[in-house]
Amino acid sequence: MNRLLQNRRMLAYGAVISGILYVVSQAAIGMILDPLGAPAVLNLQLTFTAAGVNEILGSWGDAGIATFKKHFYLDFLHPLWYGSFLFFLMALTRPLHTGGREGAIPKYFALPVAAALFDLAENFCELALLGQSPDISEALAFFTASCSLIKWSLAGVSILIVAAFVIRIVIVRLKGPGR
Repeated sequence: MNRLLQNRRMLAYGAVISGILYVVSQAAIGMILDPLGAPAVLNLQLTFTAAGVNEILGSWGDAGIATFKKHFYLDFLHPLWYGSFLFFLMALTRPLHTGGREGAIPKYFALPVAAALFDLAENFCELALLGQSPDISEALAFFTASCSLIKWSLAGVSILIVAAFVIRIVIVRLKGPGR
């Protein structure tokens, strides 16, 4: 792992390849879910009660639920694409000398991996919700929304870390050598 993290060219290739896969996957999932609307899908992901989930699924009807099910073919791979993309971006933009132990892998590298794992858990839970509807348990609704909230939070923190690293790079380059 350390060898990969020290090879800037491989990190760049990894970022480009996973970034392209992420964008293509996101666009395809967006096209599949477009009839439902992004707010409706996000509302489903972040609804913590069985009644709320049933209300959303009821408003979609059988056609909407069938549309939602179609996106899972891509959505089970999607966490791999965005998780690796964020990982490679973090590794590529991170400060090289942080004062830590030489060769130590920063703990924040686990954030995009954890986000991807929570996304997979969310996907399995959403399939369970669809299978149980309209008799969804409160525990399943709550757990599903919790997985989603944690996924979004971890991905958001990962993006903020990458943004902070990029800002640092820009500031260092603007200062120039010897300033």
